[in-house]
Amino acid sequence: MFDDDRQPSSFAELPLERLEHEITELAANINAGCCRWLELIAEFDRREGWGSWGCRSCAEWVAWQCALTTRSAREHVRVARRLEELPRIQAEFACGRLSYSKVRALTRIAEPATRGGPSRARHPRYGRPARAGRPAAFGE
Repeated sequence: MFDDDRQPSSFAELPLERLEHEITELAANINAGCCRWLELIAEFDRREGWGSWGCRSCAEWVAWQCALTTRSAREHVRVARRLEELPRIQAEFACGRLSYSKVRALTRIAEPATRGGPSRARHPRYGRPARAGRPAAFGE
């Protein structure tokens, strides 16, 4: 995953611009990977794959198999389910432009794209995740 020149001892020698680029590039990769992981969880839940393990819910299975707390697993499963109803948010998340924190907040307030148009919630590409749940963060 990392080249030899990326070992912690050489970080001090990297130009600031390269550090910035690698940080933001890795953050986008983490976001895209998290989106894919949630898409897989949604499908696993839809197929009730957790039932064959004797679990009572997908969240219980995720907590057990993915080393999350039960509360965190429930929230991840909730977000995974909601993403299916919010294609614009899912697309931005899949490209790495939205973090899980922002997506989590957006899935609480966004309306599904079932009224013939795109999701009605606009999303902030940048800014603090804590503001994503407040209308002011969306310019309203």
